[in-house]
Amino acid sequence: MLSVGHREAKVNTLKQHWPEYLMEAALLGLFMVSAGVFTVIFEYPNSPFHQRSPMLTCAGF
Repeated sequence: MLSVGHREAKVNTLKQHWPEYLMEAALLGLFMVSAGVFTVIFEYPNSPFHQRSPMLTCAGF
């Protein structure tokens, strides 16, 4: 169990730093979405990027 003082310290830390945690979560989400978009762009067989790059087709062996 956490002592009352320890719990209050954690709550105060969360109150002080919540904008940083929110920014980090938003940017992590943005990175994950962009990683998925670029993967679809480069790996989808009908994509012009996939068809023009022989390196992408050889990298999968």
